[in-house]
Amino acid sequence: MADPVSLLITAAITIGSSALSSSKKSKPIDKGRFDDLRIQSAEVGTTLPFVKGFVRVAGNIIDSLDIQEHVTTTPGRRAGKGGVFGGPKGPDERNYTYTTSLHIAICMGPARNGVRRVFDESTVVLDLAPRGADGGIINSYYEAENPANTLNNAVRGERNVVLLPVGSVGFASVQAAQAGDYEATIYYAANTTISASVKVGDAAQQNFTLPSTGGAAGTYTVAISLAAGDNTVALANLMPPLSGAALVIDKIYLFAPLFERPGVTGVIDPEADPSLEGTRDYYDYHKPHTPQGTNELTTAAGANATFRFYNGTEEQLPDPTFLAVHGALRTSAYRDIVSCVVDDLTIPGGRIPNYTFEVDEGTTDLAQVLTDMYVVCGYAPEEVDFSALAGMRIEGLVVSPRTPLEDVRGALEPFFNFRVVPVDEKLIAIVRGTGASVASITAKDLRAHDEGSPAPAFVGIEQPFEADLPRSVDVSYLNPARDYHTDIEHAQRSVGDTTDPAQITAPIVLRSAAAHETGLRWLYAKHLEAAKHRFSVGPKYLWVAAGDSVDLVLPSVTHKVFIESRQAAIIGLIKYVGVPTVASVYEQAGKPGGIAGESPLTAYPAATELWLGDLPSLRDEDSLGFYLAATGRDVAGLWRSAIVYRESVSGTYDYVALIEKPATIGRVRSGVLASAPEAGEYQAAAELIVDFYYGELESHTESEIEEASLNACAYGTEVVQFSTREQLPTAQGFRASYKLTGFKRGLKSTTSETGTHAENESFVLLDDAVQFVRAELSEQGVARNFKAVTLGGQPLETVAPVAFTWTGKTVAPVVPDRAAPSVTTAPTITLSGSNFNIYCPLPSDNGLTTLYGEVRVRKASDGTLLQTRGISLDGGFYGIVREAFDLLIDYRWRNQFRENDSDGWSAYSTAATAYASGSGGTNPDDGGFGGYDYDPDDTFNPYRQYPV
Repeated sequence: MADPVSLLITAAITIGSSALSSSKKSKPIDKGRFDDLRIQSAEVGTTLPFVKGFVRVAGNIIDSLDIQEHVTTTPGRRAGKGGVFGGPKGPDERNYTYTTSLHIAICMGPARNGVRRVFDESTVVLDLAPRGADGGIINSYYEAENPANTLNNAVRGERNVVLLPVGSVGFASVQAAQAGDYEATIYYAANTTISASVKVGDAAQQNFTLPSTGGAAGTYTVAISLAAGDNTVALANLMPPLSGAALVIDKIYLFAPLFERPGVTGVIDPEADPSLEGTRDYYDYHKPHTPQGTNELTTAAGANATFRFYNGTEEQLPDPTFLAVHGALRTSAYRDIVSCVVDDLTIPGGRIPNYTFEVDEGTTDLAQVLTDMYVVCGYAPEEVDFSALAGMRIEGLVVSPRTPLEDVRGALEPFFNFRVVPVDEKLIAIVRGTGASVASITAKDLRAHDEGSPAPAFVGIEQPFEADLPRSVDVSYLNPARDYHTDIEHAQRSVGDTTDPAQITAPIVLRSAAAHETGLRWLYAKHLEAAKHRFSVGPKYLWVAAGDSVDLVLPSVTHKVFIESRQAAIIGLIKYVGVPTVASVYEQAGKPGGIAGESPLTAYPAATELWLGDLPSLRDEDSLGFYLAATGRDVAGLWRSAIVYRESVSGTYDYVALIEKPATIGRVRSGVLASAPEAGEYQAAAELIVDFYYGELESHTESEIEEASLNACAYGTEVVQFSTREQLPTAQGFRASYKLTGFKRGLKSTTSETGTHAENESFVLLDDAVQFVRAELSEQGVARNFKAVTLGGQPLETVAPVAFTWTGKTVAPVVPDRAAPSVTTAPTITLSGSNFNIYCPLPSDNGLTTLYGEVRVRKASDGTLLQTRGISLDGGFYGIVREAFDLLIDYRWRNQFRENDSDGWSAYSTAATAYASGSGGTNPDDGGFGGYDYDPDDTFNPYRQYPV
């Protein structure tokens, strides 16, 4: 039998050996470690771009601090069965992270409004851009184009983030040590009571109401729940679009409920509380861009970093992080350079982010942009005069300093239709086709020549070969819709020889529609200016210099010419070469002739028939605009093309379109189609007799026009299709006459137009000869005169104007099932100074977020309407000046998106009465005069008579 003591010792030794063998350490597992992590420094010879307006540019790292390695060790865990001491222990995990600080140069300064957004590749990591009601970024170009946006201009001031209705702002990388409930104190200003929300990550949003602060400083605290680690907190303005309810977010503080709150002085305090520096419990979204451009903004965002921006002014100071490391003697303030310091950057995935920056430099007037560019290149301000370009706006411009100045200016010229010429040792900008002529040179002063030499032509015109001129052009530009990447827009003339497309390139920000219009204008100018005009005069016109515009007046034509060069003797003959600034147009009153005559380019006669169509959208891409077409009223068929002009508010005529393809345009001689109750109704027996100035028509069956949309026409303001045509003897003054039968009616939502017809209405085939012309909403309902000038036709002054009013039928149609809201409550009326203030309650059953409304003001005595004006979407209406009689005021709403439709309105509300007031006299019932109500105890008398 074994000794019990020996057995015990043996067991102890065995257990001890097992425990000793299981404690053998495994090699730790490294995660996120990089053996060779470097930062690329600034490249030698790299230049910073010259920027204007609102642009996006890449940064260039000009300084960086050493990369710091951070290790966090997680002990390994025991796993499996191992008796009383557990199983074997797993390896430790060592997690590596790396941080550094970067100083990135962005562009030449100063930038008045600083950096708005920061991108890493295509991802926005920091968004400081104020946004409009449509969610679009508001920048200096937007404000210049929309001066009526006074609310936004007023509240932006010294604060940082403006949330207009439906706008929101997010705070990224909001860190919490542990999950739980926190409190967010919002520092804000609001011009009215604001419905707002706060949302953490993907959690449901919390809605609350921010009281109005009247534009002053205010605070509001809301409870939120945060997860451990990173969170994204978003704050939103939930007010309806276009309501004018602006919310200014200054900063937000996050606290645990028991956290001691620091003393924060005010909503426009530009400094962070020093007691919270370096902590993640405090997020400052505050420091505004100051005129000094120093330390404007610090905020947590992106890859766990702090961003500081410098606007490139003469007063900015060195960055404190780099100053502390390099010392004062080795740290530059980089004045005149817009830059960004990315401080304490946690390098994600071992890759330094590829940052690009949206900069709002603040200068958008083209005259000032060019002046600044020339001054930077060494010109004195008095050596240039670009005042003719004042008011032209450029959204953004990016130029490399190594680009020759003349190349940049030359690239801008076709985009803005101007040229720069030297005059009296000064460079002057001249807009093509504008500017008064300095002289009118008549036939008797032309044809000057040396004695013994033959007399030249009055004006020698060198017509170019059409094949040598471009038919199309590719316009290269920066497209804001594609985050300011380079885009290409193709523009092409309707007719002409096909050649390889030309290309124009400029580093400017454009919208695609504007780029397309630029291409068409450039093609037009190329074809127009290719015709060199040569003429010679005597010493009488020695003072006419290159860069001047002159009128060459002949009995049959007036050429408006821009002088490109001149050759002058000391005494005697002066020879000029110029190009037309507008198309030369010829008299049509009689056939030209005589010693001073000049044969027109198009044989006589060649008048133009212009058609303007106020129709609904014929194609999906046609939005906000109208249609036009033209053809010649010449039996011989010699019409080539025409230029359409529109009369401006000032009475001048501006270029609208070049029409190169004749349209099939006619007049209804007899027959008036009856109204059609349904869209698309086919009337087999309906017929019209139409005389056409140009074009040929074909017959088709009812099924063919149904399937292929053939023979679509504009019959007045109705869109129809006809099936068969019978050719008739041609009426005098026309080129073809037809009897048309079998009509589909009321197409393209024109059923309401089917009963509006009369004889002699226009009838136009809707083919590719019909052009679409964009229009601004401000043109809706405004009567304008248009003129179509035949190329080789008559002078603009002698063309009979065609009156046209665009009613906005191409605006997106109203959804038909939206019923009118019901209105039952009368308005509330208060008197403030000399004005009545009106509040019109929103209908409770409107069911939509967008309304339109109008308030009506009438005389109480006889109901005479005094004025009708729109209501803001918060129901407010202000500024009706009080009158010397009693007023009746009522209002109505509708659930529609278009302002000029007549349907969808509610009935007017019950009328409320507003009494005028003054400083003496009594009303007529008290023996007074003129309807004045001065005593507050009066009883309103609707039958009171007022003297005229």
